[in-house]
Amino acid sequence: MKKNYDFSKAVKNPYRAASIATAYFDRNVFSDICELRIGLTHEDVAVIEQAVRSRSVLIPASITLFEETIRVLRESDEKYHQHIKTVFGLIHSA
Repeated sequence: MKKNYDFSKAVKNPYRAASIATAYFDRNVFSDICELRIGLTHEDVAVIEQAVRSRSVLIPASITLFEETIRVLRESDEKYHQHIKTVFGLIHSA
């Protein structure tokens, strides 16, 4: 994946707001991102984070996501903090 992709370049008309894509991630996707599974790299995660920061991508939260993330607490405190940081770092906050 291209490093530091400029999502603003996708906007052809500078006077028109960029379209927002909504991506619904379940708990497994957050785990894949957090633990760099299925071949994901830090650079891939940086692209996702950049898209979220630029508001090109909106990742909504759900009660189910939080319930399933809280269950990670049973595995270990360290893993829970790592996963909750990933979730809160990527979800949309109004």
